[in-house]
Amino acid sequence: HSQALSQLDSIFQRFEEDERQLNQPIPDQEKLEELRVMMTTLRQVRERESDIDFLFQPVQDKYALLRRFKVAISKEEEDRVGDLHYKWRKLRATAEKRTDEINQLQHSFKKGLTQEVQKFGTDVIAFRNDFEANGPMVEGIKPNEAMERLKRYQRQFDDKERKWKTYMAGEELFGLPQHKYPQLVKTKKELELLDKLYSLYMSVLSRVNGYNDILWVELDFDKIAEEVAVFNNQCKRLPKQLKDWEAFKVLKQILDSFIELQPVIKDLK
Repeated sequence: HSQALSQLDSIFQRFEEDERQLNQPIPDQEKLEELRVMMTTLRQVRERESDIDFLFQPVQDKYALLRRFKVAISKEEEDRVGDLHYKWRKLRATAEKRTDEINQLQHSFKKGLTQEVQKFGTDVIAFRNDFEANGPMVEGIKPNEAMERLKRYQRQFDDKERKWKTYMAGEELFGLPQHKYPQLVKTKKELELLDKLYSLYMSVLSRVNGYNDILWVELDFDKIAEEVAVFNNQCKRLPKQLKDWEAFKVLKQILDSFIELQPVIKDLK
């Protein structure tokens, strides 16, 4: 019974959330993020159409079985089971109405979206140029400075990527060609590579500093050896493109020094 009720609750919660979202005022062209959320809901409702019987059938079968074995079911619960198709028809009608309303506003939305996309294309080029000139990949900067720049440009990229997804959703909805932004694709790959490098770099530095805070006689050298071996394997698996970076060289030097000193330290202990 609890499983059947849980499935029933899940369906109703999904329908109620979709209904709430679709009953919001249609966002204007300045609020493309809100429009994207509404468009996503409309798409999900359309996609659910072909699977709706498969969604309802397991719940209806479970309740039919409960009735056969005369399990006590409240009237409210029975009514909810009976209302499944009604709730779906109501949600679908709301979605169709909203789709029609958006279609009527299509011309103004298209115009606004086209203007926003043109402006965004210019912003992307400026962002990429700034990233190349002042970002974490500039040669000669120290690892700590590179990490600060990485954080800053990651935040900027996240904002650009969010807008990119919003504009793509708008272009898809209104049948417009979807713009490509190779600068963003390239920047994303580079940021992901740098994040791998500096995440490992920070982990190693943090652990090394932790060793320094422990009394010599209290150090567990077997555990340290295991940790260094794990870090060293992670370092070896980093992409080749990163191996000329200052942070990689510092990282490798720290790990190599630890590995070389381990036999000596164990003998001294």
